[in-house]
Amino acid sequence: MSHTTPHALRRFLLPMFCLGWLASVSCSDAASLVDGKLRTDPSVAKIDGQSITRSELEDWAAPQLSEVDKRRHQILETSLGQMIETRLTELEASRRGVSVDELLTAEVTAKISPVTDAEVDTFYDENKARMRQTKEAVADQIRGYLTQQRSEPVRRELMTGLRDRYGVEIHLEPIRVELAELDSPAKGPATAPVTLVEFSDFQCPACSRLLPTLDQLHEAYGDQLRIEFRQLPLTSIHPQAFKAAEASVCAANQGKFWQMHDALFARQRELGVDQLKQRAREVGLDSEDFDACLDDGDATQTVKRDMSEAQRVGLTGTPSMFVNGRPVQLLRSPSSFDQLSALIDDELARSSSD
Repeated sequence: MSHTTPHALRRFLLPMFCLGWLASVSCSDAASLVDGKLRTDPSVAKIDGQSITRSELEDWAAPQLSEVDKRRHQILETSLGQMIETRLTELEASRRGVSVDELLTAEVTAKISPVTDAEVDTFYDENKARMRQTKEAVADQIRGYLTQQRSEPVRRELMTGLRDRYGVEIHLEPIRVELAELDSPAKGPATAPVTLVEFSDFQCPACSRLLPTLDQLHEAYGDQLRIEFRQLPLTSIHPQAFKAAEASVCAANQGKFWQMHDALFARQRELGVDQLKQRAREVGLDSEDFDACLDDGDATQTVKRDMSEAQRVGLTGTPSMFVNGRPVQLLRSPSSFDQLSALIDDELARSSSD
C-alpha cells in the first residue's frame, strides 16, 4: 500500500497556502515561478547557478532517512509494548491486592529453577574465547543472563494471559517498506497472506544459522506463509559470495534453486568456481548448461538487481528480513523462531480482521 509522503503532501499544500489566506506572507522560499509554472521544491544549494532542490536532497539521502524512520518507529513499538506490560501488571497487582514486585515474584521468579554454579561454569567454559575476564569477575553477570533467559518464556506466558484478560488492542500501525516485486525463488504460494522476504549471502555464517528457523516456519505455517530469497552478497567481506549467488541463479534456471541453496550453505568454505561446479553436479544439474551460465556471467544482472533493491531500502547487512514489508530486527532472546512467528501471527490476525 502506498502512502502520501510528507514531501508529496508539502508539494500539494504549499501552493494552496501561498495563494490562499497566507497570500500576504512571502512564499519565495517555498515556491517560485519557473517557466510560468509554480515550483514548490525549494533550493537548498546552488552550484554554478544550478540549484540542488530539497526533493533531490531527500532522494539522495533516502536510504539514511529510511533508517531513521525505521529506528524511530521501532522505538515507538518497543516503548508501547513496555507501557502495555507495565499497565497490565499494575492492573493485575491491584486486582489481587499485591504490589507489582510481589506479582512478578509469584508468577515468574517462583516458577523457574535457580541458576546453579555448575551452569555458570558451563556457560563460561563454552564462551571462554569471548571472555576477557576471569570467571569469578563475570559470574554474577552470567547468572543474571541465564536467569533472564529462563524467565523470559514464563513472563511471556503471563503477559499473554493478561492481554486476554484485559482486552489489549493495538492501533499503532507497524512501519512497512515497499519492496519491489521481483521474480525471486520462493517457498509457499503467491496467495499466502504473509510473505517473508530474506536478503541473504551464501558466505554469511549468520545466514546459515538462520536456515533451521526458516525451515521450521515453512513447516509450521504451510500455505499461510511465502518465503522469498533475494541476493545480497557482501563482497567487501565475503569475496566468494557473488559467484555463489550467481551459481544459485544458474541452478534456478534449471529449476533447482533450493537444492543448490542448501548445498552452498552446507559447505560455506567451499565456494570457489570449481567447487561450485562440483556442487552443481552433486545436485543433479546439467553440467554443460550450468558451467556456461557461471562462466559467461549470465546470472550477474539478476544478482545485481537484488543488490540494487537492497541498497534502495537501506540494507547494509545480512540476513535482512521483512514480514509483509515490516523490517525484522532479531534480538538475542527469545529465539529467532519465536520472534518471527510472533510477527507472522500478528500479520495473520491483521489479515483476518480486514
